[in-house]
Amino acid sequence: MGRSPLCRRSWAWLTGGSRDGRCGGRCGAAPRRALPPPCPGGVFPDGAGKELMRVRSSLLPPVVSRLLGRPRRARRGRPGSERGSILPYVSVACAVLATVALALMAGLGDVTLHRRDATTAADAAALAAAQAWADSIESMYDDAYGADDDDGLWGAAGSGIGSFAGAGVRGAASRYASRNGATLTSLSIDSARRQVTVSVETDTPVEATGETMTASATAEVVLEEGACLSGGKVGFDIGGTCVTAKPGKTSTSTSGSSAPPTPFTVPEGMAEKATVSTRLVR
Repeated sequence: MGRSPLCRRSWAWLTGGSRDGRCGGRCGAAPRRALPPPCPGGVFPDGAGKELMRVRSSLLPPVVSRLLGRPRRARRGRPGSERGSILPYVSVACAVLATVALALMAGLGDVTLHRRDATTAADAAALAAAQAWADSIESMYDDAYGADDDDGLWGAAGSGIGSFAGAGVRGAASRYASRNGATLTSLSIDSARRQVTVSVETDTPVEATGETMTASATAEVVLEEGACLSGGKVGFDIGGTCVTAKPGKTSTSTSGSSAPPTPFTVPEGMAEKATVSTRLVR
């Protein structure tokens, strides 16, 4: 008695057929496919093995195929969905960090600029004050060198160096501080060290804090040529010697005769001009 086609196909799929091309078992019929029925341990023609697996897979019920394939698809989708869910949080965190970094950089940059402006204003004010002090000493020397008599030559010699730091020193410091966007807050003079120290405050505050920046600077006066300093007193460099007072006269007249007056001349070895420089003290 013959078997149904389903029986023959199922039996051929389970047993794999025989070497003579016919199916074994109770069905007793060859597969309906036109492929050589491969047997266990046999040699297959090219492509026959793959075709056999495809045919066997097609005979599985659709429900079984869906059940076998569903876990594989679920496993493939799970890791990817987790990675995608983290990306928005990372993006927001990076944006927040970038905003905070930019704000800090802007604030620090503004503070740095105001501090630099304050330092520049203090340096300029200190140098201007020292230069006014030096100009006063040079002016005194020029007047002495151009005098017509001893009184005019030695009139200012022997004065303390601090006496030449008059009102012009503070005026110069205030003027140059204002030109650099700051206000002069204090000024002090150290005559022993020939130094002037100033403090300034910026006119505009820092935007982040609303506070102004302050700075201080010190400059000194250096007597290089012509004018000299001896015991804190300004004198004239004559032949390598700092003279701060009028030399005494030696009488060479004889009794009963009168010598004609000697015309006035500056002492030999006295420089025509004085050179007084300034520099910052760090």
